[in-house]
Amino acid sequence: MRRCLASTPFQALVARNLHEARQALAAFRPRAVVLDIVLRGEDSWTFLAELKRQPDAVAMPVMVVTMVGDERKGLALGADAYCVKPIDRQTLLHTLTRLVAPETVKRILIVDDEEISRYVLRQHLQSPRHVVLEASSGAEAVRLARAQQPDVICLDLAMPDVDGYEVLRQLKAMRRRTPFRSWS
Repeated sequence: MRRCLASTPFQALVARNLHEARQALAAFRPRAVVLDIVLRGEDSWTFLAELKRQPDAVAMPVMVVTMVGDERKGLALGADAYCVKPIDRQTLLHTLTRLVAPETVKRILIVDDEEISRYVLRQHLQSPRHVVLEASSGAEAVRLARAQQPDVICLDLAMPDVDGYEVLRQLKAMRRRTPFRSWS
């Protein structure tokens, strides 16, 4: 896990057993706990349940990453996420980001009549912090912008039905009537 988290916004504090985990939790307030259920003869299931019952730790997300394929039990005991090993770096980072920073998710609307252009942009924007919406026409873009209120719009200016300039004009008019959340 430490290797997977290197060069990321996450700093790993490693505990090799439940005693070390309890000491670390008493000394530090981590943003999340990544827990392996298989810890050399220790009962991590009980630790998970204890952790989620503590008033000062109940809001701390716990991600179980283990070889034990009992997701139902893990979630029932309070785990916020459950992954079976082996876990790749991208899945680990995506899940941790979702657990510790859900409020930073941004809605991005991609507007382009060419599917390949939308695909390329979507691939570049893939991130746990992005919800990517797509529109293949100007009219659809205006409808989605009104309904979803995206934080960012990637807009093709040359589209056959309603071009990007008309979309911008309509969005500005909409913003004057009913302001969007954080548009500028």
